[in-house]
Amino acid sequence: MKIWSDTTYTSTMDQVLERSEAAIVLSNISGRSILEVSDDLMAAQTQFRLGSDQLMSIVDTYASVARNLQVDFPKALGEISSGLKYVGSVAAEAKMPIQDLIAIQGTLVEVTRRSGSQISFKNII
Repeated sequence: MKIWSDTTYTSTMDQVLERSEAAIVLSNISGRSILEVSDDLMAAQTQFRLGSDQLMSIVDTYASVARNLQVDFPKALGEISSGLKYVGSVAAEAKMPIQDLIAIQGTLVEVTRRSGSQISFKNII
């Protein structure tokens, strides 16, 4: 059953549920709103042309990287996922795997104590 479509995107109920599950998990572990994390996940999905079935893997990667940083875990998760929106398209264009970008974003957040959106990482790629 199609629940939303336009000329570029068609979504099934299963895809909506997969996206929702990933957003709920990321919201719960980061302390950020569903709206914020949904926006982050949709940006990553669009930029890296990911299927909705791959979003939980991305949430797992966020958590894995954030867990190993010397930064507050929820803060690190939020900074990494929100910062990805700003550099993801450049990294995807450069054929950088999203997992590598998440690891680099985490390192930059840990070292600079700044969010990914504040770091001019696009120029480095």
